[in-house]
Amino acid sequence: MFYLYNLRIYWKKVKKAWAKYLNMGISIPVHMVMELDKKGVFESAILYLYSFVQNPPQEAPQEGLTEIHPGRLSTGTIWVYDGQTVLENAREKQTILKPTTGIRGTVNVPTLEDLAGLVRSEPNNDVVYFVNTADRTATKVYGGLVNSGPGVDLEALSRRLPLTYSSYGGHISTDDVGRRTDAAMVNAQVLNVPPLGDGSEVRVIIVGETKYANTDYGKVSEFGPGGLLKREFFFYHDPSSQGPFIDEDKKFLGVVREYVAPQEKGGRVQLKSESYVTLNAGRVEYTPVKVLERAA
Repeated sequence: MFYLYNLRIYWKKVKKAWAKYLNMGISIPVHMVMELDKKGVFESAILYLYSFVQNPPQEAPQEGLTEIHPGRLSTGTIWVYDGQTVLENAREKQTILKPTTGIRGTVNVPTLEDLAGLVRSEPNNDVVYFVNTADRTATKVYGGLVNSGPGVDLEALSRRLPLTYSSYGGHISTDDVGRRTDAAMVNAQVLNVPPLGDGSEVRVIIVGETKYANTDYGKVSEFGPGGLLKREFFFYHDPSSQGPFIDEDKKFLGVVREYVAPQEKGGRVQLKSESYVTLNAGRVEYTPVKVLERAA
């Protein structure tokens, strides 16, 4: 009882001191370590892409590293999650191009930053990351994934993408999506059939290297059951905006868009919501906003 009494007094003092700092307008830098979970994989991809804004790659590649494509400030990559058997599921359904020689070691990734850092440290952009959020591990698979499959109609899937998928202004047809998008749609459809028994679902994330919107950076796209687009993240430069900005100095907004299934058969996914993303002491935070009409 004496211990509990002292503990209560201690916490009262902590709260009082914290309130004093807040009233004085003093911010105390506290870095919160965000453990990896199902929600966190998409957010880890945001951290990965943002790392190129903070620390752009060198113009001349270091010895032994693959060259980043000219005019592109990040390297594209694919992440597949979730479920403890997601890798075995892909091997069984033969969606891995090199199921024997391509699968390499498994690495512990307990936090969002650990996963983002693992991907950033890999110079080979043909690596696919199979992420198991239950065990918080990631397995590198070299050689890529199939971008076609029996029973998968890629033309139909591309017509379900939003008109703004390939270009912010919608001037590039979704019929012209790249190999990684094809692979993401195919694997998101195939690996979710039949549905996972534990009620979860496989998601496939691609971090694009092609410029999107009005910045020099690509975007993050996440696909789910049916091969449909679920979420996107991209940067938008808008000095006239009130924010909140993901990067105040560069006046970059971090935009997340969520989509729902088409209302009509064969139609395009529908925009459900849009939010601005900020990074607060290691935590990804969302501020819902109205969908604005922006210049492409």
